[in-house]
Amino acid sequence: MNDFLLAVPIIIPFLIFGYILLKKDMDFKRAHRYSLSGGVICIAAILLIIYSNDKMQLEILKTGEFFKIYINIDKIGQLFSTLACILWIFTLIYSMEYMREYENAKIFFAFFSAALGSTIGIAFSGNMLTMCIFYFMLTFSTFPLMAHNEQDGGGIKYLAYSLKGGVLILAGIIAVYTVSPNMDFAASGVSYIESQKLILAIGFVLMFLGFGAKAAMVPFHSWLAQSAKSPTPAGSIFHAALVVQSGIFAIIRISYFIFGAKLLRDMDVQSIAISMAALTVLMGSFTALKKENLKERLTYSTIGQLGYILIGVFMLDSNALTGGILHLVNHALIKIILLFCAGAVYKSLGKQDVSDMKGVGKKMPVTMGCFSIAAVSLIGIPPTNGFVSKWYLVTASIDSGKTIAAAVLLVSAFLTDSYLMPVVIKSFFYDCECNGCKEKGDCKFEQKSDECEMGFATVFSLVALTFAAVAIGVYPSALVGFVSAIVSGVGL
Repeated sequence: MNDFLLAVPIIIPFLIFGYILLKKDMDFKRAHRYSLSGGVICIAAILLIIYSNDKMQLEILKTGEFFKIYINIDKIGQLFSTLACILWIFTLIYSMEYMREYENAKIFFAFFSAALGSTIGIAFSGNMLTMCIFYFMLTFSTFPLMAHNEQDGGGIKYLAYSLKGGVLILAGIIAVYTVSPNMDFAASGVSYIESQKLILAIGFVLMFLGFGAKAAMVPFHSWLAQSAKSPTPAGSIFHAALVVQSGIFAIIRISYFIFGAKLLRDMDVQSIAISMAALTVLMGSFTALKKENLKERLTYSTIGQLGYILIGVFMLDSNALTGGILHLVNHALIKIILLFCAGAVYKSLGKQDVSDMKGVGKKMPVTMGCFSIAAVSLIGIPPTNGFVSKWYLVTASIDSGKTIAAAVLLVSAFLTDSYLMPVVIKSFFYDCECNGCKEKGDCKFEQKSDECEMGFATVFSLVALTFAAVAIGVYPSALVGFVSAIVSGVGL
């Protein structure tokens, strides 16, 4: 099959981006339709590439033996690009109702398309230089989404953190380049001698911190906390599919496809990385428990759950890495459902604080039913998809003797239950008690009919993604088998 097919899922979103911006008279519906069509073409191309099972590689630019920009796709790239594209499509469907009232919504759709192309570019990158280029493209294409209709400077903070992270990444690339000019992604990792370990360790730490800023790892998480104030569709994709997941994906790439498991052990960076991941888990979970605003609670939950993935990555154990990659998929799916539900409740009833969720489940049973399933999944109760990944992580921690890591994961699961289940209980087992109902009877909640669900596009997105989460939990073998094939090739 023609190698140019690799470029289709990257080029199409950027063509859509340019076309929407250039057509000054384009209205909301047409911009949404073009963006959605582009996403469908992208997922079709990705699935065709996967189905063909050909070893494709497309060289974009080459100057000298090692300075080259090229794309290809391996199994982990297949997994991440498919995940990002599917969640992107559902976010776009969901945003149809939510974004309709926003001024300049077509600009949102244009940059949203560019963000998809950048993310797929990260997944398809054949070497470190190519991934770094797409990293910066993702930063600049998602900045307008972060800043859209926002007045508190969160977009600027995101840009600052991302660019500073980019500087660290470039510094890390330079450090590694002095030892190994060839920085193609390969499971064998770089070749080195004993005297080169220090410079390689410095390069790894710089890259780890740089991509950690993108992944909202503590202490680089404050930009993500402010993203809760952005419009829900943008915030959802920020949390669950594009930026933070791209940062995690990049950390997996450099850890196992640049440095390799053997070098990571030799450099003795494992304990530092796991400690930072554990701090991220606990800080995110404890802070989520204290937040009254539901979107802010879910935002800090995201920070904590991403720490789970990093613990799995840096235990340097095949079962732990399997659990980490599974949680990359499962958390993205679960969290986007939770954020969609929070946005739907706010859009329909104007409620965003946990204390105001009383009775919401009686007015929006489908939405809060999906929220409840996703909450149970994130806690890790069987037979949900969240249980599958957390089971791998906890058992791998115990089997490898890292009982502190296992304890951190179990404490976080308890905290997850503590900050999510009250929302479920309040929504289904309490009646509305807000001041509008008590004092004036003019609560938006009371004025609504018995059914306050959003329109078809929103409900369809919620139900379809919830069904997928349940299916993965009940029948996990296909996903587990695919992830196990990825892990078997990284030299653990």
